[in-house]
Amino acid sequence: MKTDSGTVILKQRGSREDFRERIKRPAEEVRVTAHLACMKKLPLETILEWVNDEDYNVRHGAAFACRNSNVPIEKIQRLLEDEHPSARRTASKLYFELLNRMEEE
Repeated sequence: MKTDSGTVILKQRGSREDFRERIKRPAEEVRVTAHLACMKKLPLETILEWVNDEDYNVRHGAAFACRNSNVPIEKIQRLLEDEHPSARRTASKLYFELLNRMEEE
């Protein structure tokens, strides 16, 4: 489904294999919303690609997806400096959650 701006939004329906096929496409072809990324456990290499994507929706999705994966803290720090406030805010919450977890261990 395309929005007026031309952004492609993945539908939540479909099999897991279906979803995996769609996320293999380059980020230029697939723009995923943050809430979808949050609900799906994405492959680490996909998340790391999205952290550096030019589209802020993808970076925001990457910040949410970090929560469900073992993303190096350095990659999350990159999102803390993002120009888009949503990506920064999401990364900030996750970053502090990770720091608290590390202190507890």
